[in-house]
Amino acid sequence: MFGGPKWWACSGSDLRASSISGSTSSSRPRFWKRCPSFKNKYRLELHERFVIEPVHEKKTGWPWAGYIPLLIIQIAGVMLGIWAIVIMGRKNTNITPLVKQDALLVTNGPYAFIRHPMYSAVLLTIWPLIMDQYSLLRLTAGLILTIDLIIKMLYEESLLRKHFAGYEIYMRETKMLIPFVI
Repeated sequence: MFGGPKWWACSGSDLRASSISGSTSSSRPRFWKRCPSFKNKYRLELHERFVIEPVHEKKTGWPWAGYIPLLIIQIAGVMLGIWAIVIMGRKNTNITPLVKQDALLVTNGPYAFIRHPMYSAVLLTIWPLIMDQYSLLRLTAGLILTIDLIIKMLYEESLLRKHFAGYEIYMRETKMLIPFVI
């Protein structure tokens, strides 16, 4: 998939030579488009220290993280979300935090470990993508989403305490987002 030199493996002299030669012919070095500036080179080298080999080349709007550790976390988030929806069932699933009148308290599957696995799944799916293709806009959107989900969880829990008599006991036995942590 990544034959030849890695796209982040350019030397400074290679960059200077490629930027000085202004011709558009095919005589340019292969890495000319891959290493356009010193700033980009150093950013990519620094980023590479914290991650493993990229799975795919960076594409704007690509829905999956490009590095294996982040991709594994993202896939785990998708699988957790699917598992939570299947266990919750159509009857109980609701996009809004409002509790349906005929709702049942589900305490099996992922709900045996965490009270809000769907919110955990969203965060596990979104944050690896933000870290993989970092920008200030993505970071801001991720923080706003996280704060929004926390507010939504707290509101939903207040409604669930009123609706289900055993919810207080369930809250003491499980964590909110991460098993055994929070």
